[in-house]
Amino acid sequence: MSGTLERVAADWLLLSSRPHDWVVSTGAISTVEGASVRSVPEVAWSPLTRLGLGSALRRVAEAGERCMLHLRDGSRHEGTLRRVGADFCELVTGEERRLRLVAFDALAAAQSLG
Repeated sequence: MSGTLERVAADWLLLSSRPHDWVVSTGAISTVEGASVRSVPEVAWSPLTRLGLGSALRRVAEAGERCMLHLRDGSRHEGTLRRVGADFCELVTGEERRLRLVAFDALAAAQSLG
């Protein structure tokens, strides 16, 4: 995947890749290309950078838009995020509105489909 890095936080980043945005778990990243040679010291980071992955996923859930969850095992699940807990999220999938719980440890990225 490629795009413009919009925000970096403690354990996730926001990647803008038109027409979709991605919330990516930093634990699922193995390589980065085209990174800046400069960095900003942690003391200069915005307080928003302390927000965890759950905070980013709650914004997706609040928007009510469909999304695609990409798991570290390579599987993908499309639906709408409902509840987001401390270490998991609930995804409502399909016309039968099945509920799928996804552990943050298994999540590689959430892609907006809206």
